Amino acid sequence: MTPSKFSAVVFPRKEIVQTLNELGFSINISELDKPSSDFVCKLYSDILSSFDPQWFEMDENMTFGLMEIVDNPDHHTTAIFKLHLLRKMNQFLESIEFPQIGLRDLLRPEAILTIELFSVLTNYKLYMDMKVNQAAHIVNLYPNTEVSKAVTERIQAACTAISEHMTACENEQTSVKVLENDIKKLKLNINNYNKDLNILKSKIQQLQDEKKTVDDKVSQANYELLKKSQENSKFLSMIVQSPDKVQRTLEEKKASRDEALSAEKSSMFAVKEKTLKLELFSKASFLVHAVFL
Repeated sequence: MTPSKFSAVVFPRKEIVQTLNELGFSINISELDKPSSDFVCKLYSDILSSFDPQWFEMDENMTFGLMEIVDNPDHHTTAIFKLHLLRKMNQFLESIEFPQIGLRDLLRPEAILTIELFSVLTNYKLYMDMKVNQAAHIVNLYPNTEVSKAVTERIQAACTAISEHMTACENEQTSVKVLENDIKKLKLNINNYNKDLNILKSKIQQLQDEKKTVDDKVSQANYELLKKSQENSKFLSMIVQSPDKVQRTLEEKKASRDEALSAEKSSMFAVKEKTLKLELFSKASFLVHAVFL
């Protein structure tokens, strides 16, 4: 697949996947068939950075300009990154006279264009590596010249930078996996907490209903107590508090009782007297009746 000169030839998917994996970029055919935005952006940035790690660094002027426009730049990190990636991709594509892409190709990538772009990037990567190897071969042929030493130093520096960048990418992938596991655990904990929260809410509602019932009973009891208190006050107001008045009232009641008893005795005496007279009259009538008969 190594070209003698650079060209934008579209390669088969399996060849693209195999070559990129050999170059240290993790990719599989399923990701190429159904590319996602995160996948293509990550791989584009990694491949561009392998050309020159410093070339893909964020433009400070662009970053500060976006920060002035956006209210909360921390919330738009992904969008800023993709805009920067689009700018760098188009710069690269323009340099090799390949049609530029739009933001939609990063946000909603299509398989056909993605394969074309990966073919271009892969071919350019191989082309660049070939040129580096050729330069290294020339340097090895003339090891004592100043030019060869300078080229060797530049090649070594570039290789070191590329190696460090690839190592950093691998470390970042490891960190991302750890973070993804932590996020899954946190989501699971959140679901458990939500279940517990729903149970607590149900218990709180039940307790509130019970409290309302108790409050109603207490209100009713307070109302009854108030009524009893009012009745008690009424009865207390009817009670005579002065001992003299109590004594006088008792004497009046005693006199009334004595009069009633006296009247009762008189009535009983009168009744007895009438009864006696009636008996005498009855006996007399009986005797008279017996004599005349």
